[in-house]
Amino acid sequence: VSVATDGNTIAIGSPADTQGVQVKGAVYVYERGANGWTETAKVGPPTGVFALGFGRSVAVSGSTLSIGANGSLRVYERSGSTWLLD
Repeated sequence: VSVATDGNTIAIGSPADTQGVQVKGAVYVYERGANGWTETAKVGPPTGVFALGFGRSVAVSGSTLSIGANGSLRVYERSGSTWLLD
């Protein structure tokens, strides 16, 4: 549904992604390396948060990933290959 790029990073929002039987949404992060594009992370909503539509909008800039979900925004910072809620 949504795509954002910054240099060698692509973030793709999938608000209809499922976790178990619940639709919560997710954002898939890909990095371009010597062998092409590789999925490096799947970022879901914070534990215990009902976030229908998580990934409806995405933005990536350097080590910051912003993810929108039905009226809310979550900001993550990259630490190595992990995205941590800021």
